[in-house]
Amino acid sequence: MLGAVIALFMFVTKGLVLKEYLGDETYKLFLQFCLITVVGGLVSTVFGELKHEQELRETRRESIRQFHSKAVCAYNRAKKLRRLLPVKAFVGDPDLPFVVISDYRAIMIELEEVQLEFESMKREVSISKNLFSNVQNLEKSLNEMEKYLRAILHEFEQTNFSVNNHKVHISELPRLRDFVGERFVADFSAPYDKVEAAFLRLILR
Repeated sequence: MLGAVIALFMFVTKGLVLKEYLGDETYKLFLQFCLITVVGGLVSTVFGELKHEQELRETRRESIRQFHSKAVCAYNRAKKLRRLLPVKAFVGDPDLPFVVISDYRAIMIELEEVQLEFESMKREVSISKNLFSNVQNLEKSLNEMEKYLRAILHEFEQTNFSVNNHKVHISELPRLRDFVGERFVADFSAPYDKVEAAFLRLILR
């Protein structure tokens, strides 16, 4: 293609000389050949760039879909553990139950894995600015969700369980009470709705 561009330049600057040297028919054929080669090369380059951009966009969308899938799974795990708590760990009065320590501990161990997932996602969003640009609320919402779970786990870690008792009253665990109560919606589900909205903007962009 470079040779055709040079030849075309010669046609523009030395057209009369070339025409006299090559003759009318050869001049026309050579000019047409150069034009076709240059235009074809330009079209091929443009299509190549468009294809490359399309592949980059698809790769980016796939990365976002995978990240979104991870967020959905972590959120659903937190909801599952929230629903399991009253079934597995609560005894006595449904409104003011006792919490069976062994079951409580087992569920908190699983919840810690979920909290670490959100911590990892928060870090990934912070680092991958090119992938998650223009969605500032994503990092903020993930941070709120991670901090919320961390507070519940902190309460578990700081509670001194009596060696003589196998259960503790829910009133001694206000964070846990909020987790299974209505506060969960405002403090965890609401930020997740913003996460979903951010992903929708990213995928459609």
